[in-house]
Amino acid sequence: MVPDNVLAFIMEPVGGTATGANVAPESYLRAVREICTRHDVFLVFDEVMSATRTGKFLAAQHTPDARPDAIVIAKGLGAGYVPLAATAVSAELLERLTSNGGFDLSHTYNANPISCAAGCAVLDEMTERGLIENGAVMGRELTKQLQGLAEKWPLIGDVRGRGLMVGVEIVADRATKASLPGAANATGEIRRVAMENGLLIGGRRLNGGAFGEFLMLTPALIITEAEVTEIVERLDTTLATVTKRLQAAGYLSA
Repeated sequence: MVPDNVLAFIMEPVGGTATGANVAPESYLRAVREICTRHDVFLVFDEVMSATRTGKFLAAQHTPDARPDAIVIAKGLGAGYVPLAATAVSAELLERLTSNGGFDLSHTYNANPISCAAGCAVLDEMTERGLIENGAVMGRELTKQLQGLAEKWPLIGDVRGRGLMVGVEIVADRATKASLPGAANATGEIRRVAMENGLLIGGRRLNGGAFGEFLMLTPALIITEAEVTEIVERLDTTLATVTKRLQAAGYLSA
């Protein structure tokens, strides 16, 4: 790898719907940072989904010695009220770009005043109400309760994530992590039954389930402990129904 043919390495420090909230190990992040530095390659973190959600404003802050050169932020920045995104770059990168012709970004909706006003209001609300800190506390509670659920239902192969960005892996066999047959459509069935139980939950089947499937739990930063418990209880009820149906259909061992 040389800078002649590699400009940047882009990654999610905490995965979104591509990986089901996989968290990059700190040793991996440090190794990536060292390799990029050695070969003069920019390290870019895609925090479109993870920013504000992992217990710190940026997931990058969990590993300060693996700091990226640039970070892309969206979603949580506008809290869904307006489309809003931003790119943050290090002072070193800014100086380097400036010395090589300038740092000139241009887009039709740059600095849109309505979107920026909404973003400022969202950031003020997060700061004044301690919502990012609440995300850290409630994220630990959600993970703990989901891990308890995993001990009860073999359908859960793994609970992973950081803060209020949590993935629940769905498997046929926890020991081998074997996937359920595509025809079982386990994640789809869980989402459908969960809706009947008053729970809206995200999930994804990778390549039709051939490379695994998972649920995503990303509740609002204002969530309370009672609401975390309610989510887990509704998911518990859902998994009880789905497990019986999968067993009856022969997709899951009794």
